[in-house]
Amino acid sequence: MDANIKILKETDFKTTAWSGGDTTQIYIYPETAQYADQDFLYRISTATVLSETSRFTRLENYDRILTVLEGSMELEREKQLPLIPLKPLKPFLFGGEVPIISHGQCKDFNLMFQKSAQGQVRILPMEEGEAEFVLEPENHYVLYLIKGRSNVTFGGKECFLCDGEALVLNQIRETGCKLKITRKEENTLLALCCIAFNG
Repeated sequence: MDANIKILKETDFKTTAWSGGDTTQIYIYPETAQYADQDFLYRISTATVLSETSRFTRLENYDRILTVLEGSMELEREKQLPLIPLKPLKPFLFGGEVPIISHGQCKDFNLMFQKSAQGQVRILPMEEGEAEFVLEPENHYVLYLIKGRSNVTFGGKECFLCDGEALVLNQIRETGCKLKITRKEENTLLALCCIAFNG
């Protein structure tokens, strides 16, 4: 399997403050990109929202998928009512150019990707103990372990992930390559991001 593969630990992440709390960048692509410059193709992060009301950063050329992991959040979109309640562990897609005000305190998981791409987030509670996915060639995948422990096998290789670690699989060449996840601890929870580029 010809692919860019790496395991990221919490020491590899970058945490910064924003107006509503703090955010931890798990992975940005390309890796030389800067979030502030908005020159990235996609970015994966978590955020802690401490302010009861906060305003999201405008990202004109991006779509976003936000998932509440802990706590609660409602979104106010362009001063329209009613507010949009976000269900825990249910990814919510919206345009980064839309003015958004959030209400509530929570920890969330974010995928931001350029509008020229397609992004998907799957939250995996691992209730069955195992999960298997066929990876599409050329797509980018990032598996983030929110809590628990798990074994991950792909293309004949195996690795072990602990809380707060991530596995990056970029530009897979082989057709039909499978990603198999086996939980090693009860209450294991993961997020699997897939980013596909058009052309």
